Amino acid sequence: MTITLPDGTRIRAVLLSRTDYLLRVAVEGEDDAKVFCRANDTWVAESGEPVDIEFDWQRRTPANVPPLRDCICPQEVANRLIDSFLHPERGATKEEALHVISATGLRIAVRRGELIPQ
Repeated sequence: MTITLPDGTRIRAVLLSRTDYLLRVAVEGEDDAKVFCRANDTWVAESGEPVDIEFDWQRRTPANVPPLRDCICPQEVANRLIDSFLHPERGATKEEALHVISATGLRIAVRRGELIPQ
């Protein structure tokens, strides 16, 4: 979230808790949480000064959406994916195995056939 002070200073904060009339936020570099109260649809700092609160979901800038051409996989990859859905019994080769990272940081290969209950 972004908090704009009366002098125009903008600070980034992380929401800790919220009710309809109270916000607790953590501000980078400060040890204590800041509290803001809402009165007559205006957020007010502990000092009594009105502030503007903008939550990240309220941003007016458009989302960073990649172009469609970056979201389309090559035909060869699409064919392999479709084939694996139509014929799961074939399983994946070693090169086609899904790799996951364990909680301890190990890279583990899992074949599609191991994910399907017998």
